[in-house]
Amino acid sequence: MPTRKVHSALEALRSQLPVGSPLSAVTLSSIGDRVLVRDDDSTWEPDSGQLLMDLVEAPAQTPRETTALNVTVSKGTAAPTEADDDPTADDWYDAALDLEAESPDEAMVSYERAIALDPRHSDALLNLGRLHHEAGRLDRAEDCYRQAIEADVDNARALFNLGVVREDLGAEREAIASYERALEVEPTLAVAHFNLSRLHEQAGRRDEALQHLMAYRRSVGVGG
Repeated sequence: MPTRKVHSALEALRSQLPVGSPLSAVTLSSIGDRVLVRDDDSTWEPDSGQLLMDLVEAPAQTPRETTALNVTVSKGTAAPTEADDDPTADDWYDAALDLEAESPDEAMVSYERAIALDPRHSDALLNLGRLHHEAGRLDRAEDCYRQAIEADVDNARALFNLGVVREDLGAEREAIASYERALEVEPTLAVAHFNLSRLHEQAGRRDEALQHLMAYRRSVGVGG
């Protein structure tokens, strides 16, 4: 399977997991050209958010190592060096993806190098923001998400993450606005529907909460 397809699935997965939840909490596997994610309760496709329910079952007694996709890091060689011929912003971005699992601090440096070369690299800005977010640096995370959106106004993941950090900062009205904008870009973004349902429920807006809950269930393939 192409590395970039795996990276794309990982990026989608990171937006679906709670902030701070490690990738080791789930198992990645593949069937044909599809990347699947499994936790204790379900299996889904991270790119679409589609639950597979009982359509995919792990063979009984099959060791996890035979199905899991490993994201490996070549220590000392993952990041470009000064000796490399003019590494591009994408080179630094790809290096940062490989470094995240074992060395978030080094990954942040690589994302910053990518952004220095391309200040409008929205994916690098998004991921740098997420790393700040996971480390509790909420103001810096919010700034990165805003810059990612300025670079790509239709970046649904950046809009969603901005909503999450706004919630964490106690700005629930602004969080709702961010989630709604994310859904304008990507109407089937299940996690945005889920968070909107929760926020409306907390505020006593039962009709809006139910509307988004049903949209969430449709997006992940559970009922209608």
